[in-house]
Amino acid sequence: MIQATPHVTSDRRSTLRYATPGATALLGWKEGNVQRTMTLRVQDISLGGLSAIADEPPPADAAPLWVMFQTGVTREWVEVTLIASQKTRALVVFAKRSYLLRMRFSDSCPYNVFKDAIAGFSSDHTSRGPSSDDLRWWSLNFMRSPSKTSNEMPL
Repeated sequence: MIQATPHVTSDRRSTLRYATPGATALLGWKEGNVQRTMTLRVQDISLGGLSAIADEPPPADAAPLWVMFQTGVTREWVEVTLIASQKTRALVVFAKRSYLLRMRFSDSCPYNVFKDAIAGFSSDHTSRGPSSDDLRWWSLNFMRSPSKTSNEMPL
């Protein structure tokens, strides 16, 4: 039996990534007074950032960028910075290419956004301290101010 082991040494992330099955989000930015958005298919998320697939990258001069998950009950714009945009390989010759976008949260990811993005976590965990993956401990120690629930992006 072959057993896969994680290759931790080359990963520079300080927080674990979690799969986001079926999660979608909007990526938004402003051009003057006009709000622009595109749909993302989120691949994974951590407290520090996320990766997602988009049909095209946002404009190079689009800053700040904001992301709002369409999964769960939370509708909150969270500021992100685009770290990298990479063309994905097309599996079919005539298929439209997409882009893998890697983004970092400007602040830590809000607990309610993080929780909604990850399907299957239970809210009845008991705290085991900061070394665990326990979301309850994280929420009690790092809860943020009230969410930005408007469909309008913050300035």
